[in-house]
Amino acid sequence: MPPMLAAGPLLKLLSAYLLLALCVVVHVVGMVALFRALPNTGGHPGRPFAARVWLLVRLSWGIVLLNLVTIGVWALFFWRQGCLPDLRTVYDFSSMTYTTVGYGDVILAAEWWSMAGATFPTGMLMVGLSAAFFFAYLGPLLGQPQRA
Repeated sequence: MPPMLAAGPLLKLLSAYLLLALCVVVHVVGMVALFRALPNTGGHPGRPFAARVWLLVRLSWGIVLLNLVTIGVWALFFWRQGCLPDLRTVYDFSSMTYTTVGYGDVILAAEWWSMAGATFPTGMLMVGLSAAFFFAYLGPLLGQPQRA
């Protein structure tokens, strides 16, 4: 598959910013949908413990799914650019880079290293955003007042 982008550094930087923006949009829209789908926790401090834990489990599943989708955004980009031979390899590379675990068994060509370097800050930001949403949901669940 022919690559979509020229190898220019400015175009790669723009691509990295656009991918980051897409990941933020996917994440925020997904988190808002999760908040709307799960019961409103405010004003229910007497909810049984097991019910509260079940809500957090479902929220956690949604958060993990959103992170898998945003990893997929990066994977599709790298695959479309022809950086790696197949979707499985490119998803593995993207997940290792996004989660900052690092990589070693699969390495991009040198011309794409800057894009790989843009993947892990995106992952750190999305994990931080996930944690912020999680604790925003957790506070009222524990009977703490919500802030505006």
